Amino acid sequence: MFNIKARTLLRTTATAAVLIGTMIPARASITIAVAANFTLPLQDLLASWGSLEGYTGTFFSGATATLEQQIISNTATHYDLFLAANTAAPNDLYSNYSTRVINPPFNYAEGGLVLWSGPSKSVNITSGLPYPVTTDLLIAGPSTAPYGFAAYTLLNDSPWSAGFTTSTGPFPGSGNATQGHVYLGGNIGSTYNNLLNNTSNKDYGFIAKSDVCLAATTAPYTASWNTYVTGAVYAYEYYAEGGGSSDANYPATGASTWTTDAAGSHPFGHILQGAIRVNGPAPSAEIESFISFLNGTTYPGVALSIIKKYCYRWAIGQ
Repeated sequence: MFNIKARTLLRTTATAAVLIGTMIPARASITIAVAANFTLPLQDLLASWGSLEGYTGTFFSGATATLEQQIISNTATHYDLFLAANTAAPNDLYSNYSTRVINPPFNYAEGGLVLWSGPSKSVNITSGLPYPVTTDLLIAGPSTAPYGFAAYTLLNDSPWSAGFTTSTGPFPGSGNATQGHVYLGGNIGSTYNNLLNNTSNKDYGFIAKSDVCLAATTAPYTASWNTYVTGAVYAYEYYAEGGGSSDANYPATGASTWTTDAAGSHPFGHILQGAIRVNGPAPSAEIESFISFLNGTTYPGVALSIIKKYCYRWAIGQ
């Protein structure tokens, strides 16, 4: 388990290198552009892959739209693989910027959206987002961060009916009381850190489930909150299909058994996370080796068990 200092460091640095010390001689390195929410799983994946294959990997994390724009503008010629927080960005690159990428995109995870109050505030939101909203809250920037857009979609739904007409804001808005309480926390990693460290002085906000949840990697894959911090924290997960729960274990029995929260059902687009190989400098064998590891073609189940650990929806029988 990571301690909080290590976790915060990873969330606040734009780049990190994973250098693997194994008995296998190190070979060429690959460089990955990764959505902020997947930073910690990627670190574990690179470490495991490196121990098995003897490669090293470096990653740059940030908002999905920002990373995509770097690839489009060719200002980041060192990227070999793009792990986005949505499917739209990889699909856009494949359809409209074919010289920048190699091979079709593929999905590697599905994220969960969680309303979270950290140890600095410890506001009990286990029944979901209050209505009416009477305190300020944080979301990731919806124009660049898929998790932020999911929160934006939810806030525009009844009963909060924020009435935002564009994902570019302004935030907070002045159209109604709900709009006036919605602030931006940057990318999804920065939003988590703002709440964790109380730098924004907000009671709660919407973050990625993987930031605050760990699951066992063997059946029944039980998940739990508050795995990285000390002190009282509260969490409530919203489901893309509608409804939600304060239970970290996503209902495996189907939507018909889900209990909607007190404010009703608020569906939003599934946060499917897609990847695509970028036309970068790494030798083909090295990057294809990591892709095969990630999708389970080689070492079946190893990468999946790591992704499961961070409570992505594919992780715990979901």
